[in-house]
Amino acid sequence: MKTLQDTAFLTAIATGIRSLSFYRTMAYKFNDIHTKKLFELLAHKEADHLHAVCRLCPDSKQDLVPILIDNGMYAYPYYCSMLNSADVNISEKDALQIAIKDELACIENYSAFVENIENHSIRNVFEKILKDTYRHCELISDEYSRITKGAASTLTDTSMFEKYVQAQSPAIGSITI
Repeated sequence: MKTLQDTAFLTAIATGIRSLSFYRTMAYKFNDIHTKKLFELLAHKEADHLHAVCRLCPDSKQDLVPILIDNGMYAYPYYCSMLNSADVNISEKDALQIAIKDELACIENYSAFVENIENHSIRNVFEKILKDTYRHCELISDEYSRITKGAASTLTDTSMFEKYVQAQSPAIGSITI
């Protein structure tokens, strides 16, 4: 039986690998320097998160990839749909919509881990990742507004995101999407 910590590690590593792959792919797709730099930054931050989680994970790094493959990481529907949608014709707007959905899913998972993990050092890593993820949402939202020139946003369900911001990190304040 997997513990919550095991689930948290596996989820964070699988999510990090998926997001890193997507962000790196998107960084090479677009010519717009702002969008390109945003995806490069997001890829870099995902690599940092992945490294932080792997450093704390009790299993060796070599054991993680088979565990993730055995647990169907590559068959995870959102991952498949995310990468399949990253075809040659994807727009910046669509890529940013995918990115925000991915980040919101991370907020949901990491919030549960922060709330329920008792080990202080592990919880601290997830708290930092959660705080970074909120910031990623802000950056993605800003870029989305820039490329749509402030048009009414269909980026995501604003109320859902604001609910997470208010419940988990009141210091972040209100973020408009």
